[in-house]
Amino acid sequence: MQAELEASENLAAESEALAARVAAELAERGETAALREIYERSEQEQQRDDTRVAALHALMRMDPDKAQPILEKIIRGETKASLEMRHNAVFILCQGHPGDGRGVDIVIDVLPDVEEPELVQAMVMCLARSDDPRTFDVLTDVMHRTDDVEVAQVILMSLGHHGDQRAFDLLADVARDPQKDPELRAHALLGLAQIGDD
Repeated sequence: MQAELEASENLAAESEALAARVAAELAERGETAALREIYERSEQEQQRDDTRVAALHALMRMDPDKAQPILEKIIRGETKASLEMRHNAVFILCQGHPGDGRGVDIVIDVLPDVEEPELVQAMVMCLARSDDPRTFDVLTDVMHRTDDVEVAQVILMSLGHHGDQRAFDLLADVARDPQKDPELRAHALLGLAQIGDD
Protein backbone atom coordinates (compact mmCIF):
# COMPACT_ATOMS: atom_id res chain seq x y z
CA MET A 1 0.00 0.00 0.00
CA GLN A 2 2.81 2.40 0.93
CA ALA A 3 4.61 1.65 -2.34
CA GLU A 4 1.42 2.36 -4.29
CA LEU A 5 0.97 5.71 -2.52
CA GLU A 6 4.57 6.70 -3.25
CA ALA A 7 4.20 5.68 -6.90
CA SER A 8 1.00 7.72 -7.13
CA GLU A 9 2.72 10.76 -5.57
CA ASN A 10 5.66 10.46 -7.96
CA LEU A 11 3.34 10.18 -10.95
CA ALA A 12 1.40 13.25 -9.84
CA ALA A 13 4.63 15.22 -9.38
CA GLU A 14 5.92 14.21 -12.82
CA SER A 15 2.56 15.08 -14.42
CA GLU A 16 2.52 18.54 -12.83
CA ALA A 17 6.10 19.27 -13.88
CA LEU A 18 5.32 18.10 -17.43
CA ALA A 19 2.23 20.31 -17.53
CA ALA A 20 4.36 23.28 -16.45
CA ARG A 21 6.91 22.56 -19.20
CA VAL A 22 4.15 22.26 -21.81
CA ALA A 23 2.65 25.54 -20.64
CA ALA A 24 6.11 27.12 -20.88
CA GLU A 25 6.47 25.97 -24.50
CA LEU A 26 3.05 27.36 -25.38
CA ALA A 27 3.77 30.62 -23.55
CA GLU A 28 7.00 31.08 -25.48
CA ARG A 29 4.99 30.70 -28.70
CA GLY A 30 2.76 33.57 -27.64
CA GLU A 31 -0.17 31.77 -25.97
CA THR A 32 -1.54 34.34 -23.52
CA ALA A 33 -3.40 31.79 -21.38
CA ALA A 34 -0.25 29.66 -21.06
CA LEU A 35 1.80 32.70 -19.99
CA ARG A 36 -0.80 33.49 -17.33
CA GLU A 37 -0.64 29.86 -16.14
CA ILE A 38 3.17 30.01 -15.89
CA TYR A 39 2.99 33.21 -13.86
CA GLU A 40 0.39 31.69 -11.51
CA ARG A 41 2.40 28.49 -11.04
CA SER A 42 5.51 30.58 -10.28
CA GLU A 43 3.75 32.45 -7.48
CA GLN A 44 1.84 29.59 -5.85
CA GLU A 45 3.65 28.49 -2.70
CA GLN A 46 1.70 25.24 -2.48
CA GLN A 47 3.05 24.02 -5.83
CA ARG A 48 5.42 21.05 -5.77
CA ASP A 49 9.05 22.14 -6.05
CA ASP A 50 9.59 20.49 -9.47
CA THR A 51 6.52 22.19 -10.89
CA ARG A 52 7.43 25.59 -9.50
CA VAL A 53 11.03 25.29 -10.67
CA ALA A 54 9.89 24.50 -14.23
CA ALA A 55 7.50 27.46 -14.16
CA LEU A 56 10.13 29.85 -12.79
CA HIS A 57 12.69 28.75 -15.38
CA ALA A 58 10.15 29.53 -18.09
CA LEU A 59 9.12 32.85 -16.56
CA MET A 60 12.76 33.90 -16.18
CA ARG A 61 13.33 33.27 -19.89
CA MET A 62 10.20 35.12 -20.97
CA ASP A 63 9.80 37.92 -18.45
CA PRO A 64 12.75 38.45 -16.05
CA ASP A 65 11.12 41.55 -14.57
CA LYS A 66 8.26 39.40 -13.26
CA ALA A 67 10.42 36.42 -12.30
CA GLN A 68 13.11 38.25 -10.32
CA PRO A 69 10.91 39.61 -7.49
CA ILE A 70 9.39 36.15 -6.99
CA LEU A 71 12.83 34.53 -6.92
CA GLU A 72 14.13 37.15 -4.49
CA LYS A 73 11.29 36.44 -2.04
CA ILE A 74 11.96 32.70 -2.26
CA ILE A 75 15.71 33.15 -1.67
CA ARG A 76 15.11 35.48 1.28
CA GLY A 77 12.79 32.90 2.84
CA GLU A 78 9.86 35.33 2.76
CA THR A 79 7.58 32.70 1.22
CA LYS A 80 6.91 29.09 2.11
CA ALA A 81 9.75 27.25 0.33
CA SER A 82 12.07 24.35 1.12
CA LEU A 83 15.82 24.87 1.30
CA GLU A 84 16.12 22.97 -1.99
CA MET A 85 13.60 25.34 -3.59
CA ARG A 86 15.57 28.35 -2.36
CA HIS A 87 18.74 26.75 -3.72
CA ASN A 88 17.06 26.27 -7.13
CA ALA A 89 15.83 29.87 -7.05
CA VAL A 90 19.44 31.11 -6.74
CA PHE A 91 20.51 29.20 -9.83
CA ILE A 92 17.48 30.30 -11.84
CA LEU A 93 18.16 33.91 -10.88
CA CYS A 94 21.84 33.65 -11.81
CA GLN A 95 21.15 31.99 -15.15
CA GLY A 96 19.30 35.08 -16.33
CA HIS A 97 20.32 37.26 -19.23
CA PRO A 98 24.09 37.98 -19.12
CA GLY A 99 23.59 41.69 -19.68
CA ASP A 100 21.08 41.97 -16.84
CA GLY A 101 22.87 42.76 -13.57
CA ARG A 102 19.71 42.64 -11.47
CA GLY A 103 20.32 39.02 -10.47
CA VAL A 104 23.78 39.88 -9.15
CA ASP A 105 22.35 42.93 -7.36
CA ILE A 106 19.83 40.70 -5.57
CA VAL A 107 22.45 38.12 -4.55
CA ILE A 108 24.84 40.81 -3.27
CA ASP A 109 22.02 42.36 -1.26
CA VAL A 110 20.72 39.08 0.19
CA LEU A 111 23.94 37.12 0.82
CA PRO A 112 25.02 38.84 4.08
CA ASP A 113 21.73 37.79 5.73
CA VAL A 114 21.77 34.13 4.63
CA GLU A 115 22.75 31.60 7.29
CA GLU A 116 22.27 28.22 5.58
CA PRO A 117 25.73 27.04 4.34
CA GLU A 118 24.30 25.24 1.27
CA LEU A 119 22.50 28.39 0.19
CA VAL A 120 25.55 30.56 0.83
CA GLN A 121 27.63 28.22 -1.37
CA ALA A 122 25.09 28.49 -4.21
CA MET A 123 25.14 32.28 -3.99
CA VAL A 124 28.95 32.36 -3.91
CA MET A 125 29.07 30.23 -7.07
CA CYS A 126 26.61 32.64 -8.66
CA LEU A 127 28.86 35.61 -7.87
CA ALA A 128 31.93 33.75 -9.11
CA ARG A 129 30.53 34.05 -12.63
CA SER A 130 30.10 37.80 -12.33
CA ASP A 131 32.61 40.49 -13.30
CA ASP A 132 30.96 42.98 -10.95
CA PRO A 133 33.75 44.62 -8.89
CA ARG A 134 31.56 44.57 -5.76
CA THR A 135 31.72 40.79 -5.56
CA PHE A 136 35.27 40.73 -4.16
CA ASP A 137 34.28 42.72 -1.06
CA VAL A 138 31.10 40.70 -0.55
CA LEU A 139 32.88 37.34 -0.86
CA THR A 140 35.79 38.28 1.41
CA ASP A 141 33.38 39.66 4.02
CA VAL A 142 31.45 36.37 4.06
CA MET A 143 34.70 34.38 4.21
CA HIS A 144 35.92 36.28 7.27
CA ARG A 145 32.59 35.84 9.07
CA THR A 146 31.84 32.20 8.29
CA ASP A 147 32.69 29.26 10.54
CA ASP A 148 31.89 26.79 7.75
CA VAL A 149 35.08 25.47 6.14
CA GLU A 150 33.27 24.34 2.98
CA VAL A 151 31.85 27.83 2.45
CA ALA A 152 35.34 29.33 2.84
CA GLN A 153 36.72 26.77 0.36
CA VAL A 154 34.11 27.66 -2.25
CA ILE A 155 34.86 31.37 -1.77
CA LEU A 156 38.61 30.83 -2.24
CA MET A 157 37.97 28.94 -5.47
CA SER A 158 35.56 31.64 -6.62
CA LEU A 159 38.10 34.41 -5.99
CA GLY A 160 40.37 32.72 -8.51
CA HIS A 161 37.83 33.57 -11.22
CA HIS A 162 38.25 37.27 -10.52
CA GLY A 163 41.93 37.30 -11.37
CA ASP A 164 42.67 40.80 -10.08
CA GLN A 165 45.51 41.82 -7.78
CA ARG A 166 43.36 41.90 -4.65
CA ALA A 167 42.24 38.33 -5.23
CA PHE A 168 45.80 37.24 -5.95
CA ASP A 169 47.14 38.84 -2.76
CA LEU A 170 44.44 37.34 -0.55
CA LEU A 171 44.83 33.85 -2.01
CA ALA A 172 48.61 34.05 -1.73
CA ASP A 173 48.35 35.10 1.93
CA VAL A 174 46.10 32.15 2.75
CA ALA A 175 48.28 29.69 0.82
CA ARG A 176 51.44 30.86 2.65
CA ASP A 177 49.93 30.90 6.16
CA PRO A 178 50.96 27.73 8.07
CA GLN A 179 48.33 28.50 10.71
CA LYS A 180 45.49 28.10 8.21
CA ASP A 181 43.56 24.88 7.73
CA PRO A 182 45.44 22.71 5.17
CA GLU A 183 42.26 22.32 3.09
CA LEU A 184 41.85 26.08 2.92
CA ARG A 185 45.46 26.49 1.83
CA ALA A 186 44.94 23.86 -0.86
CA HIS A 187 41.85 25.67 -2.17
CA ALA A 188 43.76 28.95 -2.13
CA LEU A 189 46.41 27.31 -4.33
CA LEU A 190 43.71 26.08 -6.69
CA GLY A 191 42.33 29.61 -6.82
CA LEU A 192 45.79 30.96 -7.64
CA ALA A 193 46.14 28.39 -10.42
CA GLN A 194 42.98 29.79 -12.02
CA ILE A 195 44.46 33.30 -12.01
CA GLY A 196 47.46 32.02 -13.93
CA ASP A 197 49.89 34.70 -12.72
CA ASP A 198 53.53 33.54 -12.63
